Amino acid sequence: MSNRIDILVIGLEHVLPKVANWYAALEAQNIHTVIYSMDQFGLTRGMRDKLGVRVFLTPEFFGIVSRWLIGIPFLLLLWVWFRPRHVEVYDPEIAGRFWTACIKIICFLRIKLVILNRGGAFGYDEQSDQKKRWLSKLYNQASCIIYKELYMKSLFLQKYGLENPNKLALVHNRVKIGTEPLVERSGNPVVLYLNNFRRWKRPDLCIQAAAVVCQHFPDVEFWMVGAIPNSELATAQHQASVWSFFDRAELEAQARELGISAQVKIFDFTDNPTPFYDRAWIFLFPSDLVFCNFSLLEAMARGIPPIISDVQDGERIVEDHVSGFRVPQTAEALANRVMLLLADETLRATMGLAARAKIVKEYNIADTAKILADIYRTRVWNAPPLEDQGGLLKKI
Repeated sequence: MSNRIDILVIGLEHVLPKVANWYAALEAQNIHTVIYSMDQFGLTRGMRDKLGVRVFLTPEFFGIVSRWLIGIPFLLLLWVWFRPRHVEVYDPEIAGRFWTACIKIICFLRIKLVILNRGGAFGYDEQSDQKKRWLSKLYNQASCIIYKELYMKSLFLQKYGLENPNKLALVHNRVKIGTEPLVERSGNPVVLYLNNFRRWKRPDLCIQAAAVVCQHFPDVEFWMVGAIPNSELATAQHQASVWSFFDRAELEAQARELGISAQVKIFDFTDNPTPFYDRAWIFLFPSDLVFCNFSLLEAMARGIPPIISDVQDGERIVEDHVSGFRVPQTAEALANRVMLLLADETLRATMGLAARAKIVKEYNIADTAKILADIYRTRVWNAPPLEDQGGLLKKI
């Protein structure tokens, strides 16, 4: 490995493939990355093996003590050794004390900082006043903010008081496009919800819809993937917040009360969703926000027709009655569309192929790599812009 890279990425959130795949794709643009992360749940090693990104783990041999006493000096050593063009951090709103300390040191040393934010303004009001002041100062100090929620630009500028709006670059999720999937399915029909169980994503509506569907299609199964074992975010103190989760027991109780325990199967969160996509006939996502959900894009890329809630910017992803369905957030509306697709195999297959075509054309991770490369060069590194082929960069 060369001792010169372009980006040093820090923070636990970067272990997730939906972020790390950006850095893997950037290799094609000759932009090289090293990630410095924790591995609390074994996800970092899995991500490293899956995507081939380069990772250093925080020292944990004496637990938290070694992380603080050795981890911070090791971060500085990585900076000196690799001499990156900038340090990149993801979602400082949810960074723990260790990463917050790392961010403060980077700012104190006046190292160029880029922040990736996936919609932090959505939960901004729940932060303490002290945290709000620090976040506002941090975002104004940063060289660039890459914001993953196109429809929240004005909200972000308002909440964080960003003095220079040109620092804000809007880049949404895209996914890696694999080989042409098979849209044919065998076995019992499977309707899939694959996301975390945050309350605003409405997994409960999927179970309510299942109760209606199962009356007409008794062999159908509803697979709910995304339970987080022992999550502190499912506790009472988060019940009124955007971080509030349904836990497994709650959803199981709901299915039991509706008499569909046998048809509703609940699975833990996974960083390997492929086996679930391979079995799914239909993808459900009745969330309060749908743009630009990573699992939704992945499912569509696999030729699975989606049914989503008809909320703001959903039309950017799903063309109603063409590449999926957009419906009101009611169990009845979800159930009606599920039953329509279960009863019409030709419609399900045609809609699935249209869903994949939409992702191939507009949500390909290779395009994100080109967009990010141009953002880094022009807004952070003071380098000439890339040649814009096909007008891709002008759209951002």
